[in-house]
Amino acid sequence: MVIFLIHSTLAPTWEELGKEMKSHENVVIAKFDATANEVDVPGLAVQGFPTIYFFKGNDKAHPKKYEEGRNVEDFVKFLESNAHHSFVHEEL
Repeated sequence: MVIFLIHSTLAPTWEELGKEMKSHENVVIAKFDATANEVDVPGLAVQGFPTIYFFKGNDKAHPKKYEEGRNVEDFVKFLESNAHHSFVHEEL
């Protein structure tokens, strides 16, 4: 499972990423507005927006702050390298 915290500036890219990952049942691309919801997860420090975190399926207690590129290809590459369940992704 993958959950990211995201702000509206990345919304179009996030929607595209969601479409790209739709066929991967073990990958969840989600939006969470930290300005409208409490963030009560140990280890999560939302200090600016957009802030993106990755929760690995087999280690949700230790979220990883995402600090790489902000386009669909960068997100897919990160997921391919970090997701608990491996997957093959067709070229974008």
